[in-house]
Amino acid sequence: MYDGNEGFENCRRSLLKLFDETRAIKVLDLIIDICQDIIYDEPDERIAKGKFIRVLYNLNNSDALQTLLEKDYIKIFRIFLIDILSIHREVNDYCVGNEEFDKLGLYELQDILIEVRQNQLSMHR
Repeated sequence: MYDGNEGFENCRRSLLKLFDETRAIKVLDLIIDICQDIIYDEPDERIAKGKFIRVLYNLNNSDALQTLLEKDYIKIFRIFLIDILSIHREVNDYCVGNEEFDKLGLYELQDILIEVRQNQLSMHR
């Protein structure tokens, strides 16, 4: 978790930029739904974050993604996972390679995602 605001703000700006350029609300909805389901199911934030990363990694590497998102949105989902978060697997663990995002707690990430979604919705009105 961040004590200061600089890293948090850098993460926020990265996601705002990605989703301002792509306007992929469906991708945001999917990620937020996964995040909220895991938070609801797991009260320990550290464990919940690990589950969240694992679910995103496995979803990205499964055929199920094509049933949830259209082709263009899958590209954006993968940009979020690979280019922004840099999610990868190390032995029996799933990791966020982007240090700034790795420092975020799951609740902080959820807050940023919800803010970005609200920003996108207000732009479409």
